[in-house]
Amino acid sequence: DKWITSAGASNWQVLFNGVATNLQAALAGATGFFVNVKDSTYGAVGDGVTDDTTAILAATTAAAGGIVFFPAGTYKITALTLTGVNVNWLGSGAGASIISGTTSATLIFLSNNTNTGWKNFTGLSFTSSGSYNRLFVLEETQNVTFTRCALDATNCTSDAITCSAVAGLSKYLFTDCDFTFGATARGIYNQA
Repeated sequence: DKWITSAGASNWQVLFNGVATNLQAALAGATGFFVNVKDSTYGAVGDGVTDDTTAILAATTAAAGGIVFFPAGTYKITALTLTGVNVNWLGSGAGASIISGTTSATLIFLSNNTNTGWKNFTGLSFTSSGSYNRLFVLEETQNVTFTRCALDATNCTSDAITCSAVAGLSKYLFTDCDFTFGATARGIYNQA
């Protein structure tokens, strides 16, 4: 196809990592930069019934700091620990791409306090259908952004987000996010 290789011109190229190449070669070189959790390699279903924990962790590991995309759906998980330096989760919009847990634990634990890389969550909803202790726990020295996310802590028995500040302070930024709290949940709690 001439559009993929040359857009009909003999010298049509794009720059990829500073090298002029055709579009097809540039996209092939970006493998792993953009990972879809529903790709058959990872196998997330997003039906709200199937446990997608292992698939999401595999996609996040494969992305290695690239973007992990969550098409519209409800992704049921058990407790999930993310240890990578950079994590970039991108959903189809809060209310469309939903991360939901059902067990009594922490939904997502951001671990590895030896790194200062950023963990970014964009266009996702986080909720639980069971009685949850917390949606997120940030081990000390985490840098986290939430952009256009919805955090539903209605069923949380402790906090929506707990930040451990034993060895160093976490940094977190919320942009255009919605929060829902139940009778017993606090919003963001910083442990000293």
